[in-house]
Amino acid sequence: MPTGPSARSMPCFELNPSQSRLILYGGNTGTSLLNDLWTFSISSSQWTQEIPTGTLISTRYSHACAYNTQNGLFYVHGGLSNLNDLWNYDFGVKQWSLVDSGNANVGLYGHQMKYSQSLDSLLILLGRNINVGTSSGYTQEIYRYTFAQSSAGWTLVQTTVKPPARNFYATGFNTATGEFFAFGGYGATKLLSTCL
Repeated sequence: MPTGPSARSMPCFELNPSQSRLILYGGNTGTSLLNDLWTFSISSSQWTQEIPTGTLISTRYSHACAYNTQNGLFYVHGGLSNLNDLWNYDFGVKQWSLVDSGNANVGLYGHQMKYSQSLDSLLILLGRNINVGTSSGYTQEIYRYTFAQSSAGWTLVQTTVKPPARNFYATGFNTATGEFFAFGGYGATKLLSTCL
Protein backbone atom coordinates (compact mmCIF):
# COMPACT_ATOMS: atom_id res chain seq x y z
CA MET A 1 0.00 0.00 0.00
CA PRO A 2 1.50 3.39 -0.97
CA THR A 3 2.06 5.90 1.83
CA GLY A 4 0.72 8.81 -0.20
CA PRO A 5 -0.66 9.77 -3.61
CA SER A 6 1.57 9.68 -6.69
CA ALA A 7 2.79 12.82 -8.45
CA ARG A 8 0.08 14.35 -10.68
CA SER A 9 -1.32 17.50 -12.20
CA MET A 10 -4.83 18.93 -12.19
CA PRO A 11 -6.48 16.83 -9.45
CA CYS A 12 -9.10 18.37 -7.17
CA PHE A 13 -8.34 19.14 -3.53
CA GLU A 14 -10.97 20.05 -0.97
CA LEU A 15 -11.20 20.66 2.77
CA ASN A 16 -13.47 18.71 5.11
CA PRO A 17 -13.60 21.31 7.93
CA SER A 18 -15.48 19.16 10.45
CA GLN A 19 -12.73 16.52 10.51
CA SER A 20 -9.77 18.77 9.68
CA ARG A 21 -8.73 16.73 6.69
CA LEU A 22 -8.14 17.39 3.01
CA ILE A 23 -9.60 15.28 0.20
CA LEU A 24 -7.72 14.59 -3.04
CA TYR A 25 -9.25 12.98 -6.10
CA GLY A 26 -7.98 12.04 -9.56
CA GLY A 27 -5.55 13.88 -11.80
CA ASN A 28 -3.11 13.31 -14.65
CA THR A 29 0.34 11.72 -14.29
CA GLY A 30 1.35 12.75 -17.80
CA THR A 31 0.97 9.19 -19.06
CA SER A 32 -2.31 8.13 -17.47
CA LEU A 33 -5.46 9.51 -15.84
CA LEU A 34 -6.33 8.67 -12.25
CA ASN A 35 -9.45 7.98 -10.21
CA ASP A 36 -7.90 7.34 -6.79
CA LEU A 37 -9.23 9.03 -3.65
CA TRP A 38 -7.09 10.11 -0.68
CA THR A 39 -7.54 12.02 2.55
CA PHE A 40 -4.86 13.95 4.42
CA SER A 41 -5.12 14.41 8.19
CA ILE A 42 -4.03 17.92 9.11
CA SER A 43 -3.43 16.94 12.74
CA SER A 44 -1.26 13.85 12.04
CA SER A 45 0.14 14.89 8.62
CA GLN A 46 -0.71 11.45 7.24
CA TRP A 47 -2.28 10.30 4.00
CA THR A 48 -4.95 7.58 3.87
CA GLN A 49 -6.17 6.01 0.65
CA GLU A 50 -9.90 5.39 0.40
CA ILE A 51 -10.78 1.99 -1.10
CA PRO A 52 -14.34 2.34 -2.44
CA THR A 53 -16.71 -0.61 -2.70
CA GLY A 54 -18.92 -1.01 -5.73
CA THR A 55 -18.74 1.28 -8.75
CA LEU A 56 -15.66 3.39 -9.39
CA ILE A 57 -16.16 6.64 -11.25
CA SER A 58 -14.18 7.21 -14.44
CA THR A 59 -10.64 8.57 -14.46
CA ARG A 60 -10.42 12.33 -14.95
CA TYR A 61 -8.44 15.51 -14.50
CA SER A 62 -9.18 19.23 -14.56
CA HIS A 63 -12.45 18.44 -12.76
CA ALA A 64 -14.08 20.25 -9.83
CA CYS A 65 -14.98 19.04 -6.35
CA ALA A 66 -16.73 20.26 -3.22
CA TYR A 67 -17.51 19.00 0.28
CA ASN A 68 -21.09 19.30 1.51
CA THR A 69 -20.93 20.27 5.17
CA GLN A 70 -24.64 19.47 5.64
CA ASN A 71 -24.67 15.82 4.56
CA GLY A 72 -20.95 14.99 4.79
CA LEU A 73 -20.69 13.90 1.16
CA PHE A 74 -17.85 14.69 -1.24
CA TYR A 75 -18.86 15.76 -4.77
CA VAL A 76 -16.94 15.50 -8.06
CA HIS A 77 -18.04 17.12 -11.30
CA GLY A 78 -16.96 17.07 -14.95
CA GLY A 79 -13.40 17.32 -16.17
CA LEU A 80 -11.49 15.67 -18.98
CA SER A 81 -11.95 13.60 -20.93
CA ASN A 82 -15.22 15.23 -21.92
CA LEU A 83 -17.29 14.62 -18.80
CA ASN A 84 -20.38 16.40 -17.47
CA ASP A 85 -21.49 14.01 -14.73
CA LEU A 86 -21.89 14.71 -10.99
CA TRP A 87 -20.99 12.08 -8.36
CA ASN A 88 -20.84 11.95 -4.59
CA TYR A 89 -18.74 9.82 -2.27
CA ASP A 90 -19.99 8.66 1.12
CA PHE A 91 -17.05 8.09 3.48
CA GLY A 92 -19.27 6.15 5.89
CA VAL A 93 -20.17 3.35 3.46
CA LYS A 94 -17.20 3.96 1.11
CA GLN A 95 -19.33 4.19 -2.02
CA TRP A 96 -19.66 6.44 -5.06
CA SER A 97 -23.17 7.35 -6.24
CA LEU A 98 -24.21 9.02 -9.47
CA VAL A 99 -26.13 12.21 -8.65
CA ASP A 100 -26.65 13.60 -12.16
CA SER A 101 -25.73 11.89 -15.43
CA GLY A 102 -25.02 15.12 -17.21
CA ASN A 103 -26.27 18.40 -18.62
CA ALA A 104 -24.71 19.53 -21.90
CA ASN A 105 -24.56 23.12 -20.66
CA VAL A 106 -22.51 22.07 -17.63
CA GLY A 107 -19.94 19.91 -19.41
CA LEU A 108 -16.97 21.80 -18.04
CA TYR A 109 -13.28 21.53 -17.25
CA GLY A 110 -10.85 23.95 -15.64
CA HIS A 111 -13.76 25.18 -13.51
CA GLN A 112 -14.39 25.48 -9.77
CA MET A 113 -17.23 24.17 -7.62
CA LYS A 114 -18.17 25.22 -4.09
CA TYR A 115 -20.88 24.21 -1.65
CA SER A 116 -23.08 27.01 -0.31
CA GLN A 117 -24.55 26.13 3.08
CA SER A 118 -26.98 29.05 3.00
CA LEU A 119 -28.41 27.84 -0.33
CA ASP A 120 -27.82 24.12 0.33
CA SER A 121 -26.56 23.98 -3.24
CA LEU A 122 -23.44 23.41 -5.30
CA LEU A 123 -22.22 26.39 -7.31
CA ILE A 124 -20.05 26.17 -10.41
CA LEU A 125 -18.24 29.22 -11.74
CA LEU A 126 -16.79 29.73 -15.24
CA GLY A 127 -14.67 27.06 -16.94
CA ARG A 128 -14.40 25.77 -20.48
CA ASN A 129 -17.40 23.99 -21.96
CA ILE A 130 -16.75 20.79 -23.85
CA ASN A 131 -20.14 20.85 -25.59
CA VAL A 132 -21.58 24.28 -26.30
CA GLY A 133 -20.91 27.99 -25.93
CA THR A 134 -18.57 30.27 -27.82
CA SER A 135 -16.32 28.94 -30.55
CA SER A 136 -13.52 28.62 -28.01
CA GLY A 137 -15.76 26.92 -25.44
CA TYR A 138 -14.91 29.33 -22.60
CA THR A 139 -17.91 30.19 -20.45
CA GLN A 140 -18.74 33.09 -18.18
CA GLU A 141 -21.75 31.49 -16.53
CA ILE A 142 -22.56 30.37 -13.00
CA TYR A 143 -24.57 27.20 -12.46
CA ARG A 144 -26.34 25.98 -9.35
CA TYR A 145 -27.19 22.41 -8.42
CA THR A 146 -30.15 22.23 -6.04
CA PHE A 147 -30.57 19.19 -3.78
CA ALA A 148 -34.28 19.67 -2.99
CA GLN A 149 -36.13 16.62 -4.32
CA SER A 150 -38.86 18.67 -5.94
CA SER A 151 -36.37 20.74 -7.95
CA ALA A 152 -33.12 18.75 -7.99
CA GLY A 153 -30.85 19.57 -10.91
CA TRP A 154 -28.76 22.26 -12.57
CA THR A 155 -30.03 25.77 -13.24
CA LEU A 156 -28.32 28.79 -14.74
CA VAL A 157 -27.82 31.62 -12.24
CA GLN A 158 -28.99 34.89 -13.77
CA THR A 159 -26.58 37.77 -13.16
CA THR A 160 -26.66 41.36 -14.36
CA VAL A 161 -22.90 41.47 -14.89
CA LYS A 162 -20.89 38.61 -16.37
CA PRO A 163 -17.12 38.22 -15.83
CA PRO A 164 -14.77 37.58 -18.75
CA ALA A 165 -14.96 33.92 -19.77
CA ARG A 166 -12.03 31.82 -18.51
CA ASN A 167 -10.78 28.55 -17.06
CA PHE A 168 -7.81 27.43 -14.94
CA TYR A 169 -8.23 30.38 -12.57
CA ALA A 170 -7.75 30.76 -8.82
CA THR A 171 -10.82 31.13 -6.65
CA GLY A 172 -11.98 31.90 -3.14
CA PHE A 173 -15.45 31.49 -1.66
CA ASN A 174 -16.90 33.41 1.27
CA THR A 175 -19.21 30.93 2.99
CA ALA A 176 -20.76 33.66 5.13
CA THR A 177 -21.90 35.83 2.22
CA GLY A 178 -22.02 33.33 -0.65
CA GLU A 179 -19.58 35.41 -2.71
CA PHE A 180 -17.22 33.92 -5.30
CA PHE A 181 -13.86 35.57 -5.96
CA ALA A 182 -11.77 34.65 -8.99
CA PHE A 183 -8.36 35.76 -10.19
CA GLY A 184 -6.48 35.21 -13.41
CA GLY A 185 -6.99 32.20 -15.59
CA TYR A 186 -6.84 31.56 -19.28
CA GLY A 187 -9.32 33.23 -21.63
CA ALA A 188 -10.03 32.81 -25.31
CA THR A 189 -7.12 34.97 -26.41
CA LYS A 190 -4.91 35.70 -23.40
CA LEU A 191 -4.02 35.19 -19.78
CA LEU A 192 -6.21 37.23 -17.45
CA SER A 193 -5.12 39.27 -14.44
CA THR A 194 -8.48 40.56 -13.25
CA CYS A 195 -9.97 39.90 -9.83
CA LEU A 196 -13.76 39.74 -9.67
